[in-house]
Amino acid sequence: MNIDLSDGIAAASLATSIAAIIIAKRSSSRTFKLQSATTETEISNSIENAKARLNDMALSLTALTAKEESGALDAVEKSTLDKQRIILGSAEQSLVNAYDHACSKYIDGKVDKGRFKKNYQIEIRRLVQNEELKHRFDPITSPHRPILNVYEEWENPERGS
Repeated sequence: MNIDLSDGIAAASLATSIAAIIIAKRSSSRTFKLQSATTETEISNSIENAKARLNDMALSLTALTAKEESGALDAVEKSTLDKQRIILGSAEQSLVNAYDHACSKYIDGKVDKGRFKKNYQIEIRRLVQNEELKHRFDPITSPHRPILNVYEEWENPERGS
């Protein structure tokens, strides 16, 4: 009878352990999904804020650029335009950095990869293929390897990492 009692206790312990593992796995999965959703929201906000800043800066250059093209820019306006172009470059860099950070999270598995690709594949393709941004994505010297790696993975799957 002691053997039967021991077998019963062992079986109950095993069942409890299995149940604990299942509960822990479900909890871990829920936690990952919650963390992933939070990360995805942060990425989206960061990219959208950087886009808005870049668009605002580009819009603020419109009048002075038109005057420059017509040759009607005075010295003060030229100085202002030069400074605004520097700020525009900074806004452009912020946007690239936001995508770089997002791609790092993708590579690290911190986001849902399928959803990330669906949301950002076209945007990243446009970013990397944009002629005005080519200098930022030189395959040898670019510090934006995460963007380039994700781009290669999606656009050239046989060469992607």
